[in-house]
Amino acid sequence: MKRSNLIGYFIGILMPIISLNSVWGRTNDSQGEPYSDSNLVSIESESNTSLVYKVERGKYISFDASDSFDPDGDSILCYWVFNEEISTYDGELVLGNQENFKLEFELPSDLDQDTLVFSLQIQDDSESKLSQVKQIILYTEAILNYDLTIEDGAGSGSYPAGDTVWIVGDIADATFKEWSGDTEFIDDPYSYITYLVMPESNISLTANYQDDTKSGEIDTDTNILMYSIEDSGDDAEELNDGSVTIYNENLELVSNDLKSVGNNAVGLIFRNITIPEGKSVSGAFIRFTVDETSDNSNNMIINGILEGNSRPFVEWENDITSRELTQTSIEWKPFSWTQEGKYEYTTDLSDILEEVISQNNWEQGNAVSFVFSGDGRQIAKSFDGATNEEERPTLVLKLADKETTNATGIDENEVNTFVIYPNPANNILNIEMNGEIAGISITDITGRTLINSINYETSIDLSSLTRGNYIVFVTTVEGKTFSEKFIKL
Repeated sequence: MKRSNLIGYFIGILMPIISLNSVWGRTNDSQGEPYSDSNLVSIESESNTSLVYKVERGKYISFDASDSFDPDGDSILCYWVFNEEISTYDGELVLGNQENFKLEFELPSDLDQDTLVFSLQIQDDSESKLSQVKQIILYTEAILNYDLTIEDGAGSGSYPAGDTVWIVGDIADATFKEWSGDTEFIDDPYSYITYLVMPESNISLTANYQDDTKSGEIDTDTNILMYSIEDSGDDAEELNDGSVTIYNENLELVSNDLKSVGNNAVGLIFRNITIPEGKSVSGAFIRFTVDETSDNSNNMIINGILEGNSRPFVEWENDITSRELTQTSIEWKPFSWTQEGKYEYTTDLSDILEEVISQNNWEQGNAVSFVFSGDGRQIAKSFDGATNEEERPTLVLKLADKETTNATGIDENEVNTFVIYPNPANNILNIEMNGEIAGISITDITGRTLINSINYETSIDLSSLTRGNYIVFVTTVEGKTFSEKFIKL
């Protein structure tokens, strides 16, 4: 085997495909040594440096050395090595068969300014077992977060550009008026629960107030409907031994002790839920009042309870976790709670709400129930620990009008009724209309058509869309076009 003539080809499928030919360098095993100390040995070649590529997290990668050959005609073997010791990524990397000439794998989605170092060893089957090694380096850029500052409201934090962030302006005993500041980025500056798609810049918003809507009453100015916990049996904790307590001074979400070997489950039941006629729910949130400050890492899971009208929790073993839960679960990672008495809100729970109220045995005026589990420790006021209705856990529903007028100016004298739900949506968007539909299309905010269906379907698959703002257009058989804006989560 002529060492200097062993030729290898490397193909990286990096969108677009990159192809190059290289003469392989020769090295001893550099695993275990710092990258700067790895002992790459040059041979007479025009290319002995490592192959370096910038890649995108979550993308599919293919290495291909199948065109490597030995001029002497000896058969050759190939082995790919992921050099963990000199790579910066310490998570799990799932590779294919590392003895194939072609190695295919998916990059982890949590790469953040990381470097992945691979070695390709090609060896002949002669007695001397001559081999050569080439190093391939993949790297990702840092995830850039931008600061969102909310004054007199909730939602502050650091978020990547493109993330959909819900913000809430809510101070006890005060009536929301409007948002001020960088309002060009938010959906509705006159709604105290609204959202924005994070731009590539830091932004600041302030919630302004006038000077209160009771439980179960709709605020006609802001289309907000609120339901507070009504009884001790409607908020409860289940400890990791299965015991349930209903008379709680506060709610511990979800660990009752930082040194505990297990975590609680917390159950909440909101009663007498009625969605007004002509309205749909575009956002659902649970509002807590901070009872104790905390500075903890949190990763909670929220489910609904699949009951048509939940009975109160009782102090029976496992009375929370033994109930049937929704298939829909939503992850909630709240930031630290730093101010006692301040309102804090969950992420949007409208998908859970939709699954609960879609049950055949659920009807207007029934209850909607939720279960919190997972990890973390946030301390909120309970029914028994609150001094007034506003401090109790409260379900906040953001409503939207089911009737939408022609958004394109076509035949504005005639109005058809159509509704989309849920909004925001995960992978499915449902559409209902009182007229016959000829076609449906979805565009991004620049007007680029991404989905176009000439056949009417009650559910549209959104799995091909990334997170962000979109517009759905509905065309009737009469040629009229209607539109509605929605969020893809």
